[in-house]
Amino acid sequence: MTRLRDRLFEREFGDPLQQGISELPADYWGVLALFVIVELSYQEIAEILGILEGTAWSRLHRARKLLTERIRLRRFGAITPS
Repeated sequence: MTRLRDRLFEREFGDPLQQGISELPADYWGVLALFVIVELSYQEIAEILGILEGTAWSRLHRARKLLTERIRLRRFGAITPS
C-alpha cells in the first residue's frame, strides 16, 4: 500500500515539488535540505551555516511558505492565501 501511495504522491506532486525546490533561493534551499533530508535540528543547522538559530528557523519557515505558494500556483494557476 505504501508503494501505491508513494507513486500517487509522486504523480500528483513530484514535478511541482521538484521545480519549486529548485527555484528556492540558496539560503532557503540549504536550510530546507539540512532539516528535511539530513534531519538536523535548528541549532545544528545554525552551527553548520554560521547563523543564529532564529535565522535558521526563519529561513525554513520562509522556504516552506514559498514552496507551498509555488506548488499551489503550478497546480491551481493561482496563489491562494493560507
